[in-house]
Amino acid sequence: DTASGETLRQVNLGANPLNALVEPKTGNVFVALRAGHAVVVMSPDGEVIANLKTGSTPNHLTHDGKGQVFVVNKSAGKDDPTANRLSRISSK
Repeated sequence: DTASGETLRQVNLGANPLNALVEPKTGNVFVALRAGHAVVVMSPDGEVIANLKTGSTPNHLTHDGKGQVFVVNKSAGKDDPTANRLSRISSK
């Protein structure tokens, strides 16, 4: 609760959450799990609604304000086939 500073809910999502954002069109929360190699999507009520594999070490999220979220992931090493990607996640 931003007014009181009270924690309303704690949600355990996975290994090394690094970055989170609220997508304004849906209110969904997207969390990059660096060690989990995924992005978790939560509803505004804190319910996990998706666990999306995005490639190794996702570390940055941004949105376009129109329902799309973009995630950048970095390399886990020189032989990483999922390294250095930009992925688009569209919500409907």
